[in-house]
Amino acid sequence: MNFYQAKVSYERQTDNAISKVNETYLVSADSFTEAETKLVKELRPLAITTNEIIDVKSLTFLNIKDFIRNEESYADPIYAKVKVAFQEVDMKSGTAKSKPCTIIVVVEDLKEVFAVVEETFKGSNLQILSVTDMLVIDMF
Repeated sequence: MNFYQAKVSYERQTDNAISKVNETYLVSADSFTEAETKLVKELRPLAITTNEIIDVKSLTFLNIKDFIRNEESYADPIYAKVKVAFQEVDMKSGTAKSKPCTIIVVVEDLKEVFAVVEETFKGSNLQILSVTDMLVIDMF
């Protein structure tokens, strides 16, 4: 399964007014086509009419190696993109190599990311390089 970050725009009824909204979603799908189809299906009920165009402004493939989601269900989850580097020793040369990868961690508070990553990869020689809030509304 692949992950895609989608930025979409559509009109919906909010607080007695019609407004154009721009939102970001995380989509788990096998292809760009499947990701776009999932987005339109999930967002169609939120649009003003069923004929409303849901504009997928961008759909970006994310090269994600792991997805960590707690067993708990959060009312307002934060999706964090975490870049990590695993330190490995090359047995032939004896030198240390850094192998970078990106993972997504779902937490309630951004402060929890470090603890969750360290607990998940306990025993690994790992360095967290960066943590970024993806500003994702939801995941499909």
